[in-house]
Amino acid sequence: MKIESLPGKSAFETAITSIRGNERVVIIGNDESRDLVEEQIDLADSDWETALEEADQTSAEDWFREQIEKFIVGNDVEIGDWPTKAFPKGDWSLNRDILSRDLYEHVNVARMNVESSWQIPALFCFGGGNACPIPAVPFGSIGSRDSTLT
Repeated sequence: MKIESLPGKSAFETAITSIRGNERVVIIGNDESRDLVEEQIDLADSDWETALEEADQTSAEDWFREQIEKFIVGNDVEIGDWPTKAFPKGDWSLNRDILSRDLYEHVNVARMNVESSWQIPALFCFGGGNACPIPAVPFGSIGSRDSTLT
């Protein structure tokens, strides 16, 4: 994965046109967002290749069952209703200042070669912190077993 800067005006078009190829462009945002992504990668317990390998051997369903046993069963936890009302979504802000809505002069993007889109989060080493599942859990549930997801 390589992080680089693109003009704010053309970043979305570049990212969208990369969807069908193996080299994907993912918009990270401004310099502060880039620093947070780089920090996440630096703090990760394992690299993305390890996360993808572990995904093939991890069952998200089993992980969720373990979490229910650990935190719900026998702990007098009230489970609420699933929200039925969808709240309006805001506009994209990755290439804009969130307050002024002005386009950034440049935004940071990550260029990466992946066979399938579900592999992209692995390159960012997401997961494992704050009692969240280790990276292999979401990757294992998203697509490692389903070759139709691209």
